[in-house]
Amino acid sequence: MRTITIILLINVGLLSSCNPYRYELMSTENNKFLDGVILSHFEKIEKIDKNSIIIKPGGITSIRKQELTNLTFQTNFLSSGSNSFNVYLRTVRHEFDEKTGVRIEISDRDMKIYENDKLIAEKKHNLTDNYCRNKHGLNYLKIVSEGQSIIIELDCNPKTYIKSELTLSEYVILQNNSEEDLSLNGITIEKSLEK
Repeated sequence: MRTITIILLINVGLLSSCNPYRYELMSTENNKFLDGVILSHFEKIEKIDKNSIIIKPGGITSIRKQELTNLTFQTNFLSSGSNSFNVYLRTVRHEFDEKTGVRIEISDRDMKIYENDKLIAEKKHNLTDNYCRNKHGLNYLKIVSEGQSIIIELDCNPKTYIKSELTLSEYVILQNNSEEDLSLNGITIEKSLEK
């Protein structure tokens, strides 16, 4: 019996390590984040406090509030002049494909929104400009996903409205594409109330 258990554990470990984007979110003491929110951990994520994380270069993580598909996601971050990160909205739990679904690419100079890897909107900005920062010197990002619409708000830009059939979202996946740490502070994820 002991031999069988060891073999099963080895097999599960091998399956999990085959795909770096494979994740299973479970409510444990190690991944509790905000109240009712689960943060999946990868090796390049540091949890700073109950609503702040640092994503190391190349790091990826997902945030989920259980039984919530119409959501509002908000965070503050500091654009350093070389930041680039992606936000994905997903309903799936497992295999993660960068080209499937809604992808929002945010850099210091622009924001691009893709649906199934097709560019559907683009906005120019300069996130390093102090005009684009709040009173704490941070940049602000808000994403509302509700029904068949997405509303994206950055400090510099007026709200961006997107219509999509892929917007029913349960997971917000964050990926750091830059060569510097990405600090996300004051993260909230809650039921969407925006009309």
